[in-house]
Amino acid sequence: MDKDLLYRYFNGQVTPDELHRIRKWQEESEANRDLLRRERKLFNAMILAGSPEKNRSLVKETDKWDRHRKLLLGKVAAGLVIAVGLAALLFFTNRNTPDLLAFQTIHVPSGQRVEILLSDSTHVWLNANTTMTYPSEFKKDKREVTIEGEAFFEVRHNDKWPFTVHTSQMDIKDLGTKFNVEAYADKGYAETSLMEGKVEIAMTNRQSHILQPGQKLQVMDGNMKLSDINDPDSYRWREGLYCFSNKRLLNIMKDFEKYYGVRIEIRNQEIRNVVLSGKFRIAEGLDYALSVLQAEIPFHYYRNKATSTLYIE
Repeated sequence: MDKDLLYRYFNGQVTPDELHRIRKWQEESEANRDLLRRERKLFNAMILAGSPEKNRSLVKETDKWDRHRKLLLGKVAAGLVIAVGLAALLFFTNRNTPDLLAFQTIHVPSGQRVEILLSDSTHVWLNANTTMTYPSEFKKDKREVTIEGEAFFEVRHNDKWPFTVHTSQMDIKDLGTKFNVEAYADKGYAETSLMEGKVEIAMTNRQSHILQPGQKLQVMDGNMKLSDINDPDSYRWREGLYCFSNKRLLNIMKDFEKYYGVRIEIRNQEIRNVVLSGKFRIAEGLDYALSVLQAEIPFHYYRNKATSTLYIE
């Protein structure tokens, strides 16, 4: 498989025909899936270590590919941003035989998103400021990952091999599905939204809930709220789009903080609760997004570079 095509696929820049070609190639053999996982991991390292646009050009320089690959992997191994930590945790089989599992932890910084193909062929998209811990290889009786932040899962379902996502407030068990989990520690709530299939959500000392497609469950301050998904576009962040519908400016700015890694303070109290709808491509940058909002709401802004704070007046 052409590496340039794979990297355009990782970056969300392939045609439907190319996507079909890659999916078909992936299903042809385990060797193809292994290659896809290796190249995906390297691409993730490129994103987290610097500009994906600059690093993608490495793929086209076939004569230099191996040197760049070794250099980049060396930097990752030395502890660059991706911080893939291998922490040995001890589990025991029924015979009390120690079985050593290696866990990886990936943190996605502000303004980035990462797609990961797990060892069971489950696809995971990680949003900005998200941390996921998962084993390099799943055990035969269960598949478990831990999330702090936001992630979208396309789970390779297996009735005899359950897949569970752990957050600080809920555990989400796959029953054959595509779902979004949002559990940022600083937001004080956790939310699971189901697009396809079925999930079972368990919470401490509470009855479990089974979601149906088009439903979401939010837990905040110990209270649960079950509702319908009114804006499916809001989950298109994995495509690099920030979509919002009838959202307060205050909450939009909180999302901008996540995507652009800057603190935003709204000093103009009159505009904090103005409700807006719109769509931005995250890569277009914060200044472009603010200029579009200025066409709807009159405000000025300036930055304090020393404190990485943007003030809106």
